[in-house]
Amino acid sequence: MVVLQLTAVYIAAHLFNDWRNQHNTNYVSSICESINLAVKENYKSFVKLSLIITDAEIIRGNRPIALISPNEKERIFNNINEINRLCISIRSELFLIEYDVIRLQKATKDSSGIYELYSNLKNLIKNETDSLLQNVGDLEKYYKIGRARKLIDSSEDYYREFHIKLAEITAKINKPI
Repeated sequence: MVVLQLTAVYIAAHLFNDWRNQHNTNYVSSICESINLAVKENYKSFVKLSLIITDAEIIRGNRPIALISPNEKERIFNNINEINRLCISIRSELFLIEYDVIRLQKATKDSSGIYELYSNLKNLIKNETDSLLQNVGDLEKYYKIGRARKLIDSSEDYYREFHIKLAEITAKINKPI
């Protein structure tokens, strides 16, 4: 009788542990998926930003502002307004990702380095967009285009690293024990 009871307890504990492991795996996978989707959306805003910057660079060429026609200036300044709007959007989207990054870090030891990567990206974007979003005169706005290009170039590696790190975490937690 005692042997049957001990066997039943052992089986129940084993089933509970299997359920708990599966639940944790599903939980971490869903956080990774949420972060991955948010980062992809954030990166789409960067692609839009890059296209707008490219358009402004093509219009501007290597000419000083004095040699730009009024129509071209208007188009450049419209692009700069769109750059400002996208910078605000990118910052907002990125700050929303932080909650999931913190949850992921608490949920699994396999997430080491993800918060540091996120922090580096967030700080880079904050610092670069702070200077882009300042209210300045027309001449300074004209030169914002180069600073916006720097933001794009600097951030692309972080986005790539983010996707790689999330894929590594997902692979580790889905690996059979």
